[in-house]
Amino acid sequence: MRDVTVRYHEQTVLEEIQFSVSAGEIVSIVGPNGSGKTTLVKTMLGFVKPYTGQVFVLGQQVGHIVHSGQIGYLPQGGLYKQTFPVSVFDVVAMSVYAQKTLPVLTGPDKGRILAALDQVDMKGYAHRFFGSLSGGQKQRVLIARALVLGPKILILDEPSTGLDAVAQDTFYKMLIELRDRINVAIVMVSHDVGAVSRFVDTIACLNRRIHFHGKPGQGVPEETIRKVFGENVHFLFHDERCETCRRRCC
Repeated sequence: MRDVTVRYHEQTVLEEIQFSVSAGEIVSIVGPNGSGKTTLVKTMLGFVKPYTGQVFVLGQQVGHIVHSGQIGYLPQGGLYKQTFPVSVFDVVAMSVYAQKTLPVLTGPDKGRILAALDQVDMKGYAHRFFGSLSGGQKQRVLIARALVLGPKILILDEPSTGLDAVAQDTFYKMLIELRDRINVAIVMVSHDVGAVSRFVDTIACLNRRIHFHGKPGQGVPEETIRKVFGENVHFLFHDERCETCRRRCC
């Protein structure tokens, strides 16, 4: 993203955003409610056109690549009825159907769907009802739906919402394993910088502008925390030096 500014009805929501992500990197965008995180994601995807600036994905302007399957997207929140009779397999198949003229799955299509479920350890649940799964299992299936077309980039908007602390840890570890296996870049929106700090490569602190973009171990400056989150806010960062984290992992 180069000098990206976004406005809604004369109100500036994002201002002079400079942001880049490398292949195989996990980046978390953090900030309070109303800071522009979801707008930033929609701009990355080409759903929102910048007022000024440019967005490039894999060397092309985002509008030319967003429908190519190169970007996998998990939107914020899951609005679905628990009783809706759709299988795990069918949920992942939705991405495949979206790329086809006729709603017919071929043998290779079915193979790709099962392979995507296998990547998130959910292949054995392919014929289960989606509504019967736990929150963490649902998120894995939705990740598989985003993966099935073989994207180079995954964009996840608040993917751990509704998960307890243990389920969050398991989910984040799955993302790391996924990144290591297929070298996909992951951009993940979160409001909790402390929770994601030991799972990501870099953190970008956003409140209309990006005030910090660096490694969690560097520590976010106090002045940046005040600019982004306000006064009287403190964060506990976890990394490999944290004794509590070591005991939980081992």
